[in-house]
Amino acid sequence: MKKINNKKYTLSVILVSCIFIASNRFFYLAPLPQILAQQGSNVLLLAIVTTITFFIYLLFISYRDYGRFGKEIAILYLIVLWNAIYMYKTYDYGLGQIEWEMIPFLILLGYYPLTYLISNYGLDSFAKIVEIVSIILGIVMLTQALIYKFNGDIFLNIVVPSNFSGRFSGICDGVMRIGVLVSMYQLIKRRESMHLHILNFVISLLCIIFVDQSRIYLMSVLIGILFMVIAKDYSKRKTYFDYLIYLLSFIAILIFLQVIINSLLNTLADAYNGSNYARKYAIEYFFSQYPTHFWSGLGIVVPDEHDIYYNLITGIYGIYNYNDVGIFGLMASMGISAVIWYFWIIIKSFILTRKSKYKLLNIGLIVELIVSIFTMSYLDRARLISLMMFLAIIGSGQYNNEQQY
Repeated sequence: MKKINNKKYTLSVILVSCIFIASNRFFYLAPLPQILAQQGSNVLLLAIVTTITFFIYLLFISYRDYGRFGKEIAILYLIVLWNAIYMYKTYDYGLGQIEWEMIPFLILLGYYPLTYLISNYGLDSFAKIVEIVSIILGIVMLTQALIYKFNGDIFLNIVVPSNFSGRFSGICDGVMRIGVLVSMYQLIKRRESMHLHILNFVISLLCIIFVDQSRIYLMSVLIGILFMVIAKDYSKRKTYFDYLIYLLSFIAILIFLQVIINSLLNTLADAYNGSNYARKYAIEYFFSQYPTHFWSGLGIVVPDEHDIYYNLITGIYGIYNYNDVGIFGLMASMGISAVIWYFWIIIKSFILTRKSKYKLLNIGLIVELIVSIFTMSYLDRARLISLMMFLAIIGSGQYNNEQQY
């Protein structure tokens, strides 16, 4: 590991910090031009920042190191480009309309400075940045949730839909998704700054529960944590205290999971639930489109409701959404090549985890991704930064620290 007292370390810390701060648009407190603000799913600012940091990385840090997932990111860009060419030739979309949907994938360029930081200087500096950003975001969002509950006011610089009910979905589904497992890993390994790890873990869970309010998201995090606890130092001799902690952790998490699963089953059993209706028939509809759009998908662009292709993408009722059905939506939007890419990422992650310094963290991250695979694709724009962090962590923990060229 290199000494941390050097300019490249400082620059990489600054670049990574800028990426994470931009991921939540300065914690939604700064007034921004409308094109950069709008709804919580707007990631234009983040895409701009990651692109700038990527070129700074090339100029001042390294133009050769592209890490263990560098090739996969390049292949994904080719898949997106092929999808764009298909849409341009098949539909009468404008170039601007297609480019707008391609821009979020630039977020993955942040993989390079992040990989450099973790590979060369370890996980601790990265973890501290993630935790500080997550804590600030969590405090801001929990405050907003409380204020909205009591008087209906929104002080954040964010546009909410007309049917807004108090659920700020997607906002906590980026840095925080990875950060909560990073903090758990730091706690398991009993790293320094324990108070910071505990604070971020608690605030992040509260945010997922009360701000994002996604049961699948919460369940994926808890199951990821459960697998990390199960795998903790399994080959080492345990004390009675360790076994007590395991037992209490298992009981608490399993009870929590039982409540969530029962809630999900009750919801899914409700035939009048609009969300269930949309998901169920979205999968059926997208399956019906696979034979004719097997290689290309329907396209990543979701046109305006007045467009002649709107019902082709969203179904006859206009309620089907790629983002609601995980891997099924990915197949529908980008075709079989994207699905193969996705599963290859999972397989390679398992392979790299075998010789990783961060094995427990990797296990939690992979399990979290797998649990949510049918409802939340990491190629959805809200989770692209989670994918970028996922790839950087898993690809940076090799003991031999070799780069692929």
